[in-house]
Amino acid sequence: MVNPTSPDNPNNKTLMSLSAADLKKWRAADDVCFSQAVKEVLGKTVTSQEDYYDQLEAAVQKSLSVLDQDKELVRLGKQFATCLGVGETRPTALDGLSHTKIVRQASEVARKAWKGELPKAPKGKTVIYRPNLKPAEAKPYLDKEIKAALKDLECGKAFYPAYSPKAVEITSRVYQEFGREGAAQAIASRIYRKII
Repeated sequence: MVNPTSPDNPNNKTLMSLSAADLKKWRAADDVCFSQAVKEVLGKTVTSQEDYYDQLEAAVQKSLSVLDQDKELVRLGKQFATCLGVGETRPTALDGLSHTKIVRQASEVARKAWKGELPKAPKGKTVIYRPNLKPAEAKPYLDKEIKAALKDLECGKAFYPAYSPKAVEITSRVYQEFGREGAAQAIASRIYRKII
């Protein structure tokens, strides 16, 4: 699903009862209201909630890029990448790399099993599919995921303690600028935004 409605949204029942045309009008009005609030409170110009999150993620990525110039992190990133057997050595690219591979694999399994026409991704976005597997079907993937996670932990035992505190501090600062204090710690990784 692309941009699913949050299950915690108290408006869900009402939203689901609207016709497609009324829902489109509601979302447009909601984006106008959201944009005005962001401008008044944060002084930022956004066109929609999606634009807000795109700007937030771009600001995080831009701010984190300084970590790719950190000599110690670069050295540790090269060791980490060598241990993992990957060519990518930039510290920011290594953050969550193993999980990204797992998400891509799961999405591919779901895509192949999909019956009918696949949903189209909005321009510049990726649709992530979630497979619906029975336990016996999922077991081999779970075994691979456990093995990959253990290797990631072992290979990253020097990298993560050096990288993570710096990344969390930078991300927290940007999130605070966007009025999302505390949210950066709740999102240990921005995997789903990083998948291309």
